Amino acid sequence: MGNIEFRILKNARCIHFLGTGDISFAYLMRQIMNLHGHPDFDPSFNSFIDFEDATVSFKDGGLGAYQSFFESLQQANIHRKWAIYSRDPVTFQSANMSHLLLSGVIEVDVFQKRSKALAFLGIADADLGDG
Repeated sequence: MGNIEFRILKNARCIHFLGTGDISFAYLMRQIMNLHGHPDFDPSFNSFIDFEDATVSFKDGGLGAYQSFFESLQQANIHRKWAIYSRDPVTFQSANMSHLLLSGVIEVDVFQKRSKALAFLGIADADLGDG
């Protein structure tokens, strides 16, 4: 099983998710809920989902459950951006499919180049330093 850690970067107004290994949609949803319970969480912050070293699989939870979960996040009606970065073809395809199904107040885009993902969020690698 993989791992997802998150850091809340107040100065960059961004949440940095860092995933490694094989990640299920169910685990991804649990980690997002853990983030929402964090005292420093701000729902207006953008998110950089760094899955360069992760593979997201359909084994547990699946895209349908994720789609329903993500639709509930959209109901907060707070505009923000999520940049999903992955070089793994399966993860990139999964993220791209979910992003096409889920457009709304959370603006999602999927990237295979880290620099483009960060540019989409208006931040730089330096902003991801110590939170």
